[in-house]
Amino acid sequence: MNELGLRREALHLSSRIHPSEGKGLTIDALYSVLGQAGIGLFKIDLKTGESWVSDVWKTMLGLDADAPILGQQEFLNRVHPEDLKIVEAADTALISGQESKSKSVFRIRHEDGHWLWIQSDTGVSARDAEGRPAEISGAHIDVTAEKVAEEKSRANSFRYKVL
Repeated sequence: MNELGLRREALHLSSRIHPSEGKGLTIDALYSVLGQAGIGLFKIDLKTGESWVSDVWKTMLGLDADAPILGQQEFLNRVHPEDLKIVEAADTALISGQESKSKSVFRIRHEDGHWLWIQSDTGVSARDAEGRPAEISGAHIDVTAEKVAEEKSRANSFRYKVL
């Protein structure tokens, strides 16, 4: 999806904020807020397998904003092996209809090889005529700095207890 597609998604989101009052965020404002916050968006059509990701999502992983999007298998290949079960369990719960939303934290390989910690908030965004999930979408946020600070705090706490 190109920038126009993202703007349409933003319009859809902004219409949900204040649908009857017409006071929702403008498309440009919402697009700007998401970008400045470093929130990467994604959507997966469960019927066709087609994926869409925002430019912010791509650049978060060290890809060029205009790079072709990663397919689901390529995305899963980037997930840290120790965290793959977390991601697969969250996806399975959504796709099977057991859950309508999920939140998880996992590591994913940046294009240059280092690991990022990502917080994923994902939900069923469309259902088919039988009520089964047809599309999932969500947001990924880089929480690496928080995880590093958390680990340093734990290490310092351990050193203090040992002393």
